[in-house]
Amino acid sequence: RAYIQAGARIVLSNTFGGNVFRLDGHGVASRLEELVIAGAHNLRLEVDAVPHQVLAAGSIGPTGEILEP
Repeated sequence: RAYIQAGARIVLSNTFGGNVFRLDGHGVASRLEELVIAGAHNLRLEVDAVPHQVLAAGSIGPTGEILEP
């Protein structure tokens, strides 16, 4: 909310670490979908609450793992 109030026109969701590898380290990998959806939903609530246009963007971070192709 503070970013939007400060004039931000693009705001990222708080889902940067929302992947199974990162969440497994915290014991919540089974809640991945729930947590990512909640992050996106909370962002939409804030963006939709202001009278001016603000772009809601998802944030996807690295897995932190080396994966086979």
